[in-house]
Amino acid sequence: MTLANGNFIIDDELQRRASDFVGQITDHDVDAVTNRFNGQDVSAPPELAQFLTSLLESDACGGRTNVQTLPTELTTTAAADVLGASRPTLMKLVRGDSLRARNVGTHTRVLTKDVLYQRDVRNELRRLTFRRCSARPRTSNSTDS
Repeated sequence: MTLANGNFIIDDELQRRASDFVGQITDHDVDAVTNRFNGQDVSAPPELAQFLTSLLESDACGGRTNVQTLPTELTTTAAADVLGASRPTLMKLVRGDSLRARNVGTHTRVLTKDVLYQRDVRNELRRLTFRRCSARPRTSNSTDS
């Protein structure tokens, strides 16, 4: 593995090792990844363990993985993508004060942390709606003969 311009280059040997490792864990939930630093075991939290495992799975299959961090502010187009909504829907949230924004010249920018919070809120509302709908008793639309 070579680091070039911020990119990791995965060679055939590392890909083979990743494939072997993923083959050992595919039938199990990964809740920790432990590594030894200076003689001390250090475990990653479950979310990070799942992230690392996903990277290894992608590499093991020969997939291409791109990992990036999000900037502090997003354009409305990028924010809409993160939110899983259209840009007009995002702008309705901005105009309705559900999402704070600022103008840079004629362009609107929103804070990434606000977009991520709004995404989490929307996802939780979807989950609650689904649970409520799935808990309703089903009514029969057919007639008895």
